[in-house]
Amino acid sequence: MINSTTATDPYGSLGLGVPQADQAKNELGQEDFLTLMLAQIKAQDPLKPMENAEFITQMAQFSTVSGVQDLNTAFNDLAGALQINQGLQAATLVGRNAMVEADTLKHGNGDSHTGAVGLTAGASDVRIQVTDSSGSLVREIKLGDQPGGLANFEWDGLDDKGQAVADGNYRFTATASGQDGPIALPTYLAGEVSRVTLNSSGGAYLELNGLGTVPFGDIRQIL
Repeated sequence: MINSTTATDPYGSLGLGVPQADQAKNELGQEDFLTLMLAQIKAQDPLKPMENAEFITQMAQFSTVSGVQDLNTAFNDLAGALQINQGLQAATLVGRNAMVEADTLKHGNGDSHTGAVGLTAGASDVRIQVTDSSGSLVREIKLGDQPGGLANFEWDGLDDKGQAVADGNYRFTATASGQDGPIALPTYLAGEVSRVTLNSSGGAYLELNGLGTVPFGDIRQIL
């Protein structure tokens, strides 16, 4: 004789509650729109039916909303792909030198540094003054007359007497000769890319030796 068993609640035996029905949707889809339209047709006054133009207008409005939603989805997918591509591009820069707009870097014994001066047009008597953390001038680099663009320079880590400077932070100030005195110019400094990181939104950041962390989009030149 086969013994009968009493049905048990499988969810309760596991300490789980009974599954609840899916929550109501907060958005109207195409099927919902068609259902509403059919209901509207059935409920209309037979003596005063809706004009075809009204139906066409409603369908056009729905199509526009649906198209905008699809377009937003496509843009989000494109943005994600671009962020991934940016991260892959940034990863290839590890071990190479990248130049960004900056005027201060951290110098270590024996290091040499590459930089540039930004010129919107030709300029005369272009020079760079290198000062230490106390503001004392340790080296002046004279570039003379330069055309527009980036005027590159190098600093070997020596002062004007040919002596190696101490480790620390150094500032670069670039000027050109003007009718009313020296004209300040932007400076760009290069550092070796040691690491690439991605933030939560997918943006790429580069860790540059001596310069710190900078956004990938701030890179002016790859050396």
